[in-house]
Amino acid sequence: MAKKKNKIKINQSDHDRLRHLCDHMDFIRSSCLAFDSGCLGEAKRIAVSVRVLLHDTNRSLSLLEQLGIKKYVKYLDSSFPNDPQNVASYNGLIGFKIGPSDVTFVPHFGGSPSSKVSFIRWWKAIIIDDRNGNTLTREDVILCAANQDGGAHVDPGLDESYARIARDNSLNWFGGCGDVSGPITNPELFSIRQIAFELIESLKVFEEQAKNALTK
Repeated sequence: MAKKKNKIKINQSDHDRLRHLCDHMDFIRSSCLAFDSGCLGEAKRIAVSVRVLLHDTNRSLSLLEQLGIKKYVKYLDSSFPNDPQNVASYNGLIGFKIGPSDVTFVPHFGGSPSSKVSFIRWWKAIIIDDRNGNTLTREDVILCAANQDGGAHVDPGLDESYARIARDNSLNWFGGCGDVSGPITNPELFSIRQIAFELIESLKVFEEQAKNALTK
């Protein structure tokens, strides 16, 4: 039997990494346009690109870490303050839109107070809290959507807090038209859309520098 040849990896160049950055920002923008047109599942594609850009593990480095810029970015935090004394569910990145026949979640986009914070503070901040012990950070929402809920993989099970919020309406928000009322759905997907808005704004200067470098 022939001996299996060890695979040799060739390092990617800085030029390659800059191209990947621009590609993934383009992916995010394209998915945002589709999401805003009603294709809510595009949020899962957004989650995959955000994971590529930002998520580090013991075995792999995020693209921004490989580029050496992750710690220099000031991340836009557009979440409303979370008042723990408020008994109502907290969804810090999204609000409500009342339509002619239903009520839906809607991203805040640029219509909320904002600040620039470090990556850890941004990534680890709670953005959804159902006040029943189920909370989600930006990290939780992105990784669950990408790794478990169909972005890059469909896992047999979902993390409990994500499942309660995304599937069981544990936020307990209802709306409708007249006497017809139902749960207001997909808070995780609309939150991902707002995370995309934050990241696009946060990386604007770095993306422009990458595009300039690629044209030289």
